[in-house]
Amino acid sequence: MQRIADSLHTALGKGHSFGAWKKATLASGKDFGLAPHRLETIFRNNVQAWYAAGQAEAIRRNKDAFPYLRYSAVGDARTRPAHMALDALILTCRPSASPSACPS
Repeated sequence: MQRIADSLHTALGKGHSFGAWKKATLASGKDFGLAPHRLETIFRNNVQAWYAAGQAEAIRRNKDAFPYLRYSAVGDARTRPAHMALDALILTCRPSASPSACPS
């Protein structure tokens, strides 16, 4: 798994899309023994995890200037009722507040 993560990190650092990463991976013979649909799942999950980590870091850095976060549900047919119930909820990033929406 570390080889896949290293490959993804390199590709995303160069701004490659999934298609470009997949093509380069398959052309190099380093398909990691995975089917193409599995490669896509791994790519998308890692991109989303790295994006979320970046968003969390930005929230932490700016919590003094922007101490509140607003939950915004997509509201489509796939939105779970429990998540829709949180739509427009505003929480603080202040440590004394409970519950806190600010990433730790």
